[in-house]
This record gives sequence, structure tokens and C-alpha cells, in this order.
Amino acid sequence: MSSFVPTNYDLRTALIFCYHLKKTAAESHRMLVETYGEHALGKTQCFEWFKKFKSDLT
Repeated sequence: MSSFVPTNYDLRTALIFCYHLKKTAAESHRMLVETYGEHALGKTQCFEWFKKFKSDLT
């Protein structure tokens, strides 16, 4: 197994990628947890980032 630990920048980049793929915040959070386990962002943080993406990109 890889010893890669994502930074907050890596996680936000993954979230914005999911956002542009039209994934929901909940789907994106599940994907992060599946991929990064305990290193994933919390569900609330994912929802907050999606809210920022939506307000900044509209």
C-alpha cells in the first residue's frame, strides 16, 4: 500500500475535479474516504468547499 498522505491542497483539488464532474458533495466525500481513508476531509468540510465552489464559479 502507498505511503502517500494527501495535503489539504491535494484534497481540495480532488474536490474541485469532482465538482466539475457534477458529483455531489456526498458522493465526493465517499470517494475521498474510499481513496484516502482517515486522511480524507470530513463530510462537513466537503460540503463547505462545494458551497464555495458554487458561489465562486457562478
